[in-house]
Amino acid sequence: CTLAPSVADAYQNVGLGSLLLEHLLEVALRLGRKRMVLMGGTQATNHRAIRYYEKHGFQLTRTQRGAQWGKEVNEQLFVLQTGSE
Repeated sequence: CTLAPSVADAYQNVGLGSLLLEHLLEVALRLGRKRMVLMGGTQATNHRAIRYYEKHGFQLTRTQRGAQWGKEVNEQLFVLQTGSE
């Protein structure tokens, strides 16, 4: 399944994102999904997001050039294996 997580700034650093991700993972497993892919990846300069995804088991699969909001960026694509393939 594809995932595009977002938590409003006012609700960050209180564990809400981790709770949401844990719930999404449970749902994905029940639906028989084998992996989660971060939709659009994350910018290589967004170290906070990268640490969050790695903490939750996502693995970097590749870095590529992309565009976000009209600006060229290095996007990092992350995947989480949720079941055996």
